[in-house]
Parts: sequence; structure tokens; C-alpha cells
Amino acid sequence: MPRPASRAEVLRRACRSHPLTSYFVLVYVLAWGGILAIAGVLAASGSSPSPAEVGLVALPMLFAPGVAAIVLTVLVEGRPGLHALWVRMAHWRVGARWYALALALLPLLVLAILWALSALVSPVYAPTLALMGLAGLFAGYLEEIGWTGYATPRLLARASPFRAGLWLGALWAIWHALADVLIRGSTLGAFWPVTFALFALPLIAWRIVMTAVYARTRSGVVAQLMHFAYTGSLGAFIPLAALSATQDALVYALLAGVLWLGVACLAVGTATRRPSQPVP
Repeated sequence: MPRPASRAEVLRRACRSHPLTSYFVLVYVLAWGGILAIAGVLAASGSSPSPAEVGLVALPMLFAPGVAAIVLTVLVEGRPGLHALWVRMAHWRVGARWYALALALLPLLVLAILWALSALVSPVYAPTLALMGLAGLFAGYLEEIGWTGYATPRLLARASPFRAGLWLGALWAIWHALADVLIRGSTLGAFWPVTFALFALPLIAWRIVMTAVYARTRSGVVAQLMHFAYTGSLGAFIPLAALSATQDALVYALLAGVLWLGVACLAVGTATRRPSQPVP
């Protein structure tokens, strides 16, 4: 009579059979569970949290994607899987044009939108240069271990770059919702779904671009830089302190419009192509 499988073996089989579902469930549990735990501790203190303490609410989001990727890789693939994950994330030998795209496209686009608005609408839109934008470097480096190193190759094995990026972008955007509501809830008001949608739309579009670039380069380093360029540009150049919620929404709406126009052009060339290569 065969011995019943252990719980660890049952879990390993489930993760092996459904690697993407397992990843997204785990990354949401780790991020949202950590956010709720930190928010609960801050609420229990009874005092108004400082800006630094509020920032702690988003801290689990920095680590959850990479931790989930490493845990599942160890659980299912062991040391060979970890080596393959490292190879994907350390691959940097690509053409200079990809680095130029990764580092320059989004900053130039954000600056162009802000300069146009400051000239045509109000000087309040004039871009700033805030060092807080450098925090995007940490987000890009840590998060992409999971989004690019683990999820993207598996999505590309079954879908075109456009469809893979659309699915990943939507899940990536929704993943931000809890922290966004907890951190900015008092300022979002009754129209927070609209505000969040304007935040999510350019994020999804940029993930589609990132996925298409990864399909061409297989470079985790380029993906990390593209993530940094997005987060860093928004944090460094948009004059958040000077803009009202409506003015901030206008910036995101224009950014979304331009990015989705680019994605529409990209989709023509990628939506009908279905990559057949296995996860490297």
C-alpha cells in the first residue's frame, strides 16, 4: 500500500501544476498580509503616524514579489531553478539601445507632459527634481525578481507579449490598491476608483512595454531599469506638493493616453505572435 503523500509534497505538486496561480496568490498574501499587519500596529498605537511610519505600510510590497519567486523556485525546482532565476536577472549583455530605452523613454515622456502643461495650462505643472524618486531604484531591483524573473517568462511561454503584459500589468496594478487606499485614503474621497484607475492605466501600459522588451532581450537588468525609470520619473519630476488631486489626475490621464497609443502600435506587431520557447 503506497504511503500517503506528505503535506509538503502535496503543496509542491500543487505549485508545480499551477506555478503562476501559486505565485500570484503568494505575492498577494505576503504583500497585503504584511500591509494589514503594519497598518494594524500603527492604528493600535492610538497616535497619528508620522510620514516615515506611513511609508512602512508599503514596505512589504518591496519584498513580496522577490520572496514569493524565491520560495516557489526552491519549493518546485530546487537549486537548478534558483540558478536559472539568477541567470535571467543577471543577464545584462544586450544592445545599448535597450538601456537607452529603459532609462530615457519614460523620463522624457513625463518631462514632456509636464513642460507642455506648464506652458499651456498653468506654471504649477513645472517639473521638479525630488531625490525621493531614487527610491524607485529599490522597487525596481527587488520587485522585478518576481514580476520579471518568475512570472514574465512563464506568461510568455503561453501568450504573446501583449497579452502576457496585459495580464501581468492588471494584476500588478490591482496589487497596489490596498497600499494606495491605506496611504492616501483621506485624500482620495468618493472618487477614489477613478483616481486609482488613472494610476493603474499607465502602469498596465508600461508593463506591456516591459514585457515586449523582455521578450526581445531576456534581460532582467533592463526590466529592473525600466521599473526604476517609471517609479523614479513620477516621484522625481511631478510636483506633488503643488498639484491638486484633479491636476495630478490630468498628468496621469495624459501619461496613460500616450502610453496606450504606443501599446496599440506595439500590439499590431506582437498580438498575433505566440512565443513557443520554454522558460529559460
